[in-house]
Amino acid sequence: MKTNTDRKIMKGEETNFNTLCRAVKSGDIALAVCTRKTDMAEKLVLCAVNRGGGGDLSLVPIAELIDGNGYELYEPPAA
Repeated sequence: MKTNTDRKIMKGEETNFNTLCRAVKSGDIALAVCTRKTDMAEKLVLCAVNRGGGGDLSLVPIAELIDGNGYELYEPPAA
């Protein structure tokens, strides 16, 4: 099994993960169909719900769901 233990979490990844954790804790999480800009494919995306003033809501895309079996697509991290 090939592993890369030198891979560091990038600042944007850390920010997105922390945003996702806060959204899950507060119940402000949604699953939405979004169009990926790079290829115009429709994908299921986990979104944080941003509650603005006056009852306005906006969805902030955080993570794209895997299309397929994650066990077949990825090697699990080394223990």
